[in-house]
This record gives sequence, C-alpha cells and structure tokens, in this order.
Amino acid sequence: MELSEFVDWVWMHQSSEHGFADGCANGGYGFISVKTTDSWRDVSFKYPEEEVVVPEVEGDLYFTPNLFVEDRRRKELMLPSRWLYADCDTVYPGSSQYPDPTVLWETSPKRYQAMWLCPVALKPREHQIINKRLTYMIGADKGGWDATQVLRIPGTRNYKYDEQPEVKLVWIS
Repeated sequence: MELSEFVDWVWMHQSSEHGFADGCANGGYGFISVKTTDSWRDVSFKYPEEEVVVPEVEGDLYFTPNLFVEDRRRKELMLPSRWLYADCDTVYPGSSQYPDPTVLWETSPKRYQAMWLCPVALKPREHQIINKRLTYMIGADKGGWDATQVLRIPGTRNYKYDEQPEVKLVWIS
C-alpha cells in the first residue's frame, strides 16, 4: 500500500459507508506532519476534496487519524471520529489480553502503533475519554491518546534512530 493510499484509507473510514458521519457531513481537514532536523510543519488537506499527497522529504512523516473542522490541528476543532489509537511503544497489542487492533504497525524494532475502528463515530468528548482509557488499559504511551495526536505513516523511515528503520505495516484487518 502506498503512503498516500494508507492515509486516504484511514480518513475514508471516518465516514459511515463513505457518507460522512454527523458533524462532518462535508468531510474535514486532515494533516500530514513533517519533522526534519530543524523544523516541524503540518501540511493540511481538505478531505475528501483534495488528493492526499505525502511529501517526499528526508525526515519523519506523521498523520492525524482525526479530521478537523478548520485548517488547524487543535482539539477543540476535532470532528467526530471512528478511530481509536495508541502509541503502544513496546506493548504488542495483538495479544489475547487486549482487543485486536484493526491496524497495527511497527515504528521501529518491537515498538508499535495501532488503531481500532469503531462502528460509529464518537463525539470529540467521548472519543477522548474512551481513547485515554484504551491507552491506559493496554499500557501504551500515556501521551499518545489526545485529539491532535499524530502517528507515523507505515512505509516511511523512523529518523529517531541512527539505523533509520522502516515503519512496517504488520496488518490491516
């Protein structure tokens, strides 16, 4: 799966059967974030109107699972969301003691990020409560549950480490 296809697939699933859920009937703004050695910048896309294009840069690439009502990545602008997510770090969420994620990827050897698709869109307040509880329940990074969270894009490189490991998609179910 190409980088842009993955991000498009995530944002497409913010809708119910591809008709956007209550609160985001016209879609919203999604973000791809670029981190280089000397800068951080957000690139916004009016989704689904604009084609998602992942910038070709030598740096860390992230995306927001959530969409926003305006062209700013701020929690008070979050639209209803069908995705729960966690920066799992060394917790492997594919074990039987946790609910299996819909999407799992390895950000570096034995470090993971995951997303769970909900059957309905959760309003921002309930989304934050449930996403925080999920994060704490599985023992994931306690700072990785907020509305403006960015996650690494599978297929990119993780420049946090000298080896620059590839961010590998483990599964999509």
